This record gives sequence, C-alpha cells and structure tokens, in this order.
Amino acid sequence: MTNPQRTIELLDALKALGFTDAAFARLHHFRLKGKDDTMAAHAAYCEKQGFLQQGGTNEAVQLRLQLVLNAYRSGGFSSGRESVFASLADAAWNEIPGVQDGNS
Repeated sequence: MTNPQRTIELLDALKALGFTDAAFARLHHFRLKGKDDTMAAHAAYCEKQGFLQQGGTNEAVQLRLQLVLNAYRSGGFSSGRESVFASLADAAWNEIPGVQDGNS
C-alpha cells in the first residue's frame, strides 16, 4: 500500500517550484480519457484516502510526480518554466505509461 500523503507532499514541493495544473494533467491518468485533472482536485482525493492501491493508477501518478521532482532537482533546473515541467511530465509518463484499469 502507498501513502497518499506522499502525493500531497510531492504536489506541494513541485508547486513551489512552478509546477502547474497543465503539467500535472500530462502525467495524470485522466489524460487517457481526454480529461484534465488539477493538482487541487487530486490532492483533495488523496486527503480522503487511507492508502493508494499498489500498482494502481494513483500510485503511478505518485511515482511520476517523484520522477519529475527528482529530475528537476538533480538535473539542475531552476527556471520554473511550464515548458520544462511539461517535458519532465511527458518523460515521466513515457517511463511509467498509463493504463485504463480503474485502480486507485
């Protein structure tokens, strides 16, 4: 089981660096449905959860967020530009592709 509080912490850390809802939508599984989720909506969802299902779609979101944060920090990025975060979100999506399975 995965702690959803970690997702909230990652969102907070990324947001402080300039991460936007547009970049978040690029790594969230709703993109497979042609929908955009927001950081606030996803954080609110996570606040209500006791855990995230291992191997589920929301655990994958958490893992992608961690990849983006790690890449931004260790890559020496500092501009906070949306285009940088969009590229990192796309890279995270490509590393951990989304699947439509309905798991949380």
